[in-house]
Amino acid sequence: MTRLARRFAGTLSTLVFALGVAGCGDSAPPMGDVEGAVTVDGSPVPQGTVTFTPADGVRPAAACDLKDGKYAVRVGVGPCKVQVRMLKKVGEKKAYGNEPNSPVVPIYEEGLAAEFNDKSTLTYDVAAGKATKNWEAKSRVKK
Repeated sequence: MTRLARRFAGTLSTLVFALGVAGCGDSAPPMGDVEGAVTVDGSPVPQGTVTFTPADGVRPAAACDLKDGKYAVRVGVGPCKVQVRMLKKVGEKKAYGNEPNSPVVPIYEEGLAAEFNDKSTLTYDVAAGKATKNWEAKSRVKK
């Protein structure tokens, strides 16, 4: 083995050992499981997403799909800002402009009022274990 190869092998061994030691122990942050229902104007949201963003900016955000008004997500314990999104189909267009054989694709826009997503006022303090949190949203008003 050349000197450079031995040095590389030694460095690689040290790195693998250090990563292995770092992975040991109980350093995982406490987590909570939150599930619930989201309705818009009294009806279940057909499809969308729910995102929990930790207020401390340190823990990772968690998001999940929202289907038939139901969601379930695993997120770090602590206060979070919550965003709920519901894409609403508003039309269709050709994918490739005026090409005669172009496939048609749907056009979507946000279906909920901004205070539930872009300018969210929703918060939730996630606790360890399981919890249920339901949300009632309002439709976005067309301008």
